[in-house]
Amino acid sequence: KFTYMNMLWLCGSDEVFHLAVDSHYNPANQFKSVDEQLQGILYELREEIPTNQQQSNGSHRIRSAGPFIFGCQNDTFYNENSRVATFKEDIGFTMDEDRVGSYSKLAKILFKAYENTFDKWKIFRNPILIKAYSALVRGVSSIQNLTEGEVTKSPRHHTVESAWGVREITPAAIVMAAIFMSFLSYSDEKILMNFQPIGGHMKINYQEDYEFYLEYLHKGLYSKAPSVLDIMDKWNQHFYP
Repeated sequence: KFTYMNMLWLCGSDEVFHLAVDSHYNPANQFKSVDEQLQGILYELREEIPTNQQQSNGSHRIRSAGPFIFGCQNDTFYNENSRVATFKEDIGFTMDEDRVGSYSKLAKILFKAYENTFDKWKIFRNPILIKAYSALVRGVSSIQNLTEGEVTKSPRHHTVESAWGVREITPAAIVMAAIFMSFLSYSDEKILMNFQPIGGHMKINYQEDYEFYLEYLHKGLYSKAPSVLDIMDKWNQHFYP
């Protein structure tokens, strides 16, 4: 549950587990300094871990749902060459004249109806991200056999979501879905089975991206930025109306 709803990886895990708890910690300051960020991690761990110690199998779960999330054939998704050719544009992959590859943090896959520019009213609203989250917490059946216009459907059986008592979306859950989609779009077959903070093929720094996106949402929430409040509202309306 912690990896889905709070944090995919622990930043500075050695330091975190040796920290003294700061009784004056304020979540609004989480990204103001490294010390505050570490206190934020410790705070969330203390909130979640004592009652539920679980290991995430998200990379395996999301891999099995890949063809349904992207709406492609199995042979397209599970073949590394065809997957990379099909989805590299979604993560903003480019190659320069020296054949050195790079990618964009603010890539197409994050946006609904992407128009080659950053739009704060479209970021984190791509239906693919919503499908990814649904597959993770409600199971792949929630994105199978959809009718026209459906993004997901309600689950008909016991799910991770119901077991954990999830009743609202969190910024970390949205970011987790975004990172998993970037990971699925480009990773090679071996890495697909073992999700690490830095990708094995392209050396994409997933953890750095994760913290970048999370900071964007957290700062927007604490400053009550209308575009970020709208992101949370849209996700909650879909999953937890």
